[in-house]
Amino acid sequence: MLYQNYIWDFDGTLFNTYPHIAYSLLEALKEFGIREETEPVMRELKKNVGAANQYFAEKYGLKTAELRSRYDKIENAEPVLPVCPYPGARECVEAIKSNGGKHFLYTHRNGTVYRFLRKADFENYFTRKITALDGFPPKPAPDAILHILETYGLETDETVMVGDRPIDLDAGKNAGIAGILFDPEGFYPDYPAVYRVQSMEELKALCMEKK
Repeated sequence: MLYQNYIWDFDGTLFNTYPHIAYSLLEALKEFGIREETEPVMRELKKNVGAANQYFAEKYGLKTAELRSRYDKIENAEPVLPVCPYPGARECVEAIKSNGGKHFLYTHRNGTVYRFLRKADFENYFTRKITALDGFPPKPAPDAILHILETYGLETDETVMVGDRPIDLDAGKNAGIAGILFDPEGFYPDYPAVYRVQSMEELKALCMEKK
C-alpha cells in the first residue's frame, strides 16, 4: 500500500456533511432576516466554520457570537439534510484495513461526530478518534497528529493525513507526514498537494499503489 496509517478528517472528507453545514448557516442567517445564496456560504465554510460565521456577521453587521450560537443550535440538532459517507468511502477504508492498514480520525467537530458514525455503522474502523472535545489546538497545529504518532508508535513515512482543506494537509505537514487532498468539487486547484483525488474510488486506487 501507499501508506500503512491513515489519519482522516471527517467533514467533507469521509462524510459529505457540507449540505447540512451550509443549511445550518443559511437558516441561522434567516433568523436575523437575512437571505444569502448557497454558493458564497459554501465557499466560506470550506475555509473554516468559525471564519465563515465571522465573515457573514461582519458582512451584515451582526455579532459573531450571536450568529455562531444560532448556527451551533441548528447544526447540532438532528439534520434536515442527510449526513452520509461519500460514495465509496466504506469500500476505501475496508480495503485499507484488509491490507493491514490502520485508521485514525481527527476532526474539529464536537461529539456529534459519534452520532453520525454510529448511524452509518462507521465507528469501528478507527483505532483512535480525536474530536474538539479532546482539547488539542485546531489545525493546522500538529499537536493532535503528533499525539497519535507518539501514542501508537507510528512512523512518519508510513503515515498520511487525508483531508478536504489546506488546513488538514498543513497540519500533517507540520507534524512531518504527507497529505492526500480529497477535493471532489475542485475548491483548491492551486494548493500544492502531492496527492490529489476527486472521488473515493480514485482514493482507494491511490492507496492500493506501492510507494
